[in-house]
Parts: sequence; structure tokens; C-alpha cells
Amino acid sequence: DGEDGRIDMAVEYVRNPVGLLRESGSVDFHEHGSFTPIAVGQLIAKIVLPTAGVPGSDVLGAPLKSNPGRRARFSAGAGTKLEAGGTELRSTRHGDLRCTGELIEVLDVIRVPGNLDYAVGSIKCEGPVRVEGDVLPGFHIHAGGDVWVGGVVDAGEVTSGGAVTVAQGVLKGGCICANGKIMVGYAREAYLESNSNVFISKEALNSTVVCGDSIALPESGRVVGGRL
Repeated sequence: DGEDGRIDMAVEYVRNPVGLLRESGSVDFHEHGSFTPIAVGQLIAKIVLPTAGVPGSDVLGAPLKSNPGRRARFSAGAGTKLEAGGTELRSTRHGDLRCTGELIEVLDVIRVPGNLDYAVGSIKCEGPVRVEGDVLPGFHIHAGGDVWVGGVVDAGEVTSGGAVTVAQGVLKGGCICANGKIMVGYAREAYLESNSNVFISKEALNSTVVCGDSIALPESGRVVGGRL
């Protein structure tokens, strides 16, 4: 019979849907592994096509039909395309690689529709990140691009090579570090550090705010304790 086709990844992909194994043998459920940065036109995987097989015969000389191999099962998702007669999967844009089941795609933005929790795991990537919910305690985002959080950062960490926006606020133990500007609703016993501007729309309560340019609050805002 013919040999089945297969997919040979050309880049290392270390995301694990459960968690990452520590050297001690335990599992860190916060960490699912970093996303893999991909450049436009980069080879993601080689697709080995199945073979047809070679017909044979039994001991009496009767012909035996061979069965062809099966094609490798996968889906070329957004940001990818097949080339070289279907034997190469390449990226069509800069982004971060994600493999989910049979789907292989390159994300220009990593989107989390809910909270950043155990189901998602901490995020480390080269591009922007958008979290519709909250960043829960013990989880972090390390992004090369802008980060937008629709809820709160609760004792979590966000580090960005661009700007960071937290629509609601940063709670006790939360840490935000950005190369660009930081915009938050409030900071309560939190740490904010920006190489650019920091804008707080409501209050900074017992928080440390460090910036390379200016710290701004509206007239209705307030600063109670902490350090600016």
C-alpha cells in the first residue's frame, strides 16, 4: 500500500492546550507556551503527498490491488497559502503562528473573546493583543505590539512594545509596562510604567506611576497616596 501523507513543520511551535511541563515534573497551568513569530513569505510547513502504492500478486500469481495513501489532514487558515503544487505552506503576512487542531493560521492580532484564564494561558507574542475580558491573577501578556484589555488587570502583568489600554482598571498587584502610552480607567495599589504618557481617567489609589513624559488625569480624577 501507499504511504500516507504528512505535515513536516518548518518552524517550532510549542503551544500546549493544557500547560507546560516544569523541570520538576509538575505542570504550570498558567503557561501554554509562546506564540511563534512568522514573517511574510516564510515557510511554515512542508506537505508530503501520499504515494499511490505498488500493485502485487499472491503466491498463486493472482494480482493484488494496492491502496493509495491518505492525504495529510489540515486546513490552511487566514494568513497562509499553499505553494509549490500544494507541497509548501507559507505565510502571507507578518504575525504569530497558531495551530488549533487541523487549522494552521497566522494571526495579525491575537484576540481573546473572554478572560485571559487557564483555558487561554499567558500570552507571549510579537504582535498586538486584544482581550475582551479580564486578565486574571497570575497571568501575563508580553507583546511586541499594542495591548487592549476590555476589563481589568487583576494582579496580572502586561508588557508591551507599543501602547497599553485597560478600559476599566488595574487592581492590587497589577503591573503595566509599555514602551508607548498607557491609558487606564483607574489604578489601585498597582504599578504603571511608560516611556511615553500615562492617562488615568478616574483615580490612582496607593499606586506607583512612572513615565518618560507626562501623567494626566481629568479634573474629576484624583490621586490618593502612592508615588508619581
